[in-house]
Amino acid sequence: MTRLRLGRSISLWALFALLVPGLAGALPPLRGYPNDGRKPLDASFLEAQRGWEFGNQLGQKFGACGSGQCIGGSFCDSCRCYSPTTDISRAFCQCRLADPSCGLGECVGPNYCTGPYCTNSLCYIDTAPISQVMCQGFHLDDRCNLHRDCGPGYCVGDSFCDDCLCYAPSAPISQLACRCHRLDPSCGFGECLPNGAYCEAGHCPAPVCYAPDYFISLVMCQGGSLDCNCELQCATPPPGMRAWWPYDEPVGPGASDIVGGNNGVHQGGPTPQPGKVAGGLFFDGVDDRVVAPLFGGHNYMNLTVDAWIRPEALSAAGMTVIEYGSFVYALILEGSELRLVIQPFPVSFAPISSGANIAPGTWTHVAVTASTATGEIRFYVDGNLVTVFTGYSASGFVGGSGWVTGMGSFGNRLFHGTIDEVEIFERALTADEIRSIYAAGSAGKCK
Repeated sequence: MTRLRLGRSISLWALFALLVPGLAGALPPLRGYPNDGRKPLDASFLEAQRGWEFGNQLGQKFGACGSGQCIGGSFCDSCRCYSPTTDISRAFCQCRLADPSCGLGECVGPNYCTGPYCTNSLCYIDTAPISQVMCQGFHLDDRCNLHRDCGPGYCVGDSFCDDCLCYAPSAPISQLACRCHRLDPSCGFGECLPNGAYCEAGHCPAPVCYAPDYFISLVMCQGGSLDCNCELQCATPPPGMRAWWPYDEPVGPGASDIVGGNNGVHQGGPTPQPGKVAGGLFFDGVDDRVVAPLFGGHNYMNLTVDAWIRPEALSAAGMTVIEYGSFVYALILEGSELRLVIQPFPVSFAPISSGANIAPGTWTHVAVTASTATGEIRFYVDGNLVTVFTGYSASGFVGGSGWVTGMGSFGNRLFHGTIDEVEIFERALTADEIRSIYAAGSAGKCK
């Protein structure tokens, strides 16, 4: 999903400057930060992107034309009917992004707020498609796909600007293009593909698409952020963590749990080597494992298990990432899918993901959550939800002696590859929390 955080638009003065000759010289300096927080209202924006009329509507607030309705693919209100090919008609009538009866609303920064004429008026978040279309310069094609093209960009100080608006210096595009100089601003503001990859717009000589796990894609499309040195910012560890094995030790046999004291010991000879975040551990798939005795209690009825994994090969029989107790619960890579085996009291569960498509030789962030509140077990891959299993329940839990990484019960399901940053939480993390861990990439969680 896209997460393009936008700055604010230019003010209504820009429109008057276009329509009233000589007024521009009397305007205050334009810095790209409006007084009213509304979308830019220059002539090309209104005419080409929205199909709005000027004249007697100049200066009217959005919503002043009453309730709307759809007539043959056109959005109509008391002021006019819009062509079926305009973004307004497509948004309200063809793609059904918002209720037309509310009438045209207004933009508060990058957020679209509906008109006041329907029962349930509301403001949408900035990543909602209706906000992107109405307030951020995105377009809808005839298949309801989102596109954005506001021409080439340029930097004004630390702010990225294009034909649609200027972004705050803290916006990802401003950070990457103007403060850190990691993107060419002349390419323009690109787009995020469904797989999380960021692709530059085509206004520079050689626009490119970046891999989903490259830091530019993580920042532009997946909520990552940059520190003062223009490097990926580490993620704040979510609360409720029970154990965290970073596997950063340069030599064995110790493997510290830096939050819960459940310190592990190498058995069979797993090899420290570079991981996704600093160090990691390579498991040979023959007898390598890390055994960590339980220190204190562990209530796993509500649970999250996450890790970075880089399998050397896939196995239909399964390879254990980590197991607690004697098969009390285990996260297993089974072929290219993930399976969680969990045995709370009185029922056991063993759901498997669908569409995880984990590939050998590639770092992948995997996570699974179990929640008694929602009755769901959720599987995540690289920050994206891939499968939801319903019907989970637990009224108690079975004790276990500790965890084993890289090997299942009875010495089977051995992992062949590298494992890094294994964490256990005694609650189900939210989708945003899991995404923040993935989006931090090689910066990992803040220690």
